[in-house]
Amino acid sequence: FFGMLSTADSKTPLDVPRKAPNDESFKTEFEAAGPFSKWSFHFVSSLIQRGQSKSLEAQDLFHTGYHDSALALDTKLEHHFQCCNSVWKALYLTFKREFWLTFALTIAESITKISLPVVLWHFVNWLERKDAHLWSGLVYAVLIGLITVVQIVVHHTLFFWTMRVGWNARVAVT
Repeated sequence: FFGMLSTADSKTPLDVPRKAPNDESFKTEFEAAGPFSKWSFHFVSSLIQRGQSKSLEAQDLFHTGYHDSALALDTKLEHHFQCCNSVWKALYLTFKREFWLTFALTIAESITKISLPVVLWHFVNWLERKDAHLWSGLVYAVLIGLITVVQIVVHHTLFFWTMRVGWNARVAVT
């Protein structure tokens, strides 16, 4: 994988700034992708295929959106820092939406982590009972499957947003 990002053969190193529109109307590949493509990261398939056929160069890589650019993040963080004179408050205000989104996703993931063993316990108890109805066992089995799928979706989304806000916070403060 790291070989795909190698610049040994290229004339342009990865850290050279690329020409990308510096306005809020520019849509990145991620922003233009559909919901499933974003969730499954399918939108990077073309980049992976390109990297398998040749070494990637800086111009081959996706552009960063304006809201994820160092200039926009730094400007927003500096504005909030001037208002409240605290780095922690400025970081919170800069990433308030992401903070609350990841908070809600963390609660949802915790609920699925707790509810799955509870439903599994009921399912095992249903298996042990001789007078149990078939429909109740089917309900428990379907619930186990649904909770698992919800946990997968929530965990994947939570991971993406926590990583994204982490690297954006790092870019903003450096």
